[in-house]
Amino acid sequence: MRILLVEDEAKVSNFVARGLTEERFAVDIAADGKSGLDLATTYHYDLVILDLMLPLLDGSQVLRRLRAENVQVPVLILTARDAVADKVGNFEAGADDYLTKALRLCRVAGTGESLAAARPCQLQQRGARGRSRT
Repeated sequence: MRILLVEDEAKVSNFVARGLTEERFAVDIAADGKSGLDLATTYHYDLVILDLMLPLLDGSQVLRRLRAENVQVPVLILTARDAVADKVGNFEAGADDYLTKALRLCRVAGTGESLAAARPCQLQQRGARGRSRT
């Protein structure tokens, strides 16, 4: 399974990416919203893990643009924002799940696998490349 992690905090992205890689996922990292959007619309991903507080383009804007472009990859919001309004707004915008950063890595991996299995990505029609979990 190939995952795009869009996270600007290096400690968090390194921690999550290392754990997912140890679980044999392929992980690409984008450190800002613009780069994340570019990668998500160019390549095939089975899951996008998206922070909300990002430079250049806020994570909520990334999510809305993905959905506006009909990119149906599952999106897991991973953020420090825990207000109900943030959760509701992002679910309405098309997020598939929402975790706050006080997290356990096994929860991220398990949620990611179930989201990817529940809603297969439709980017394959564009001829984008992708890797599967081995």
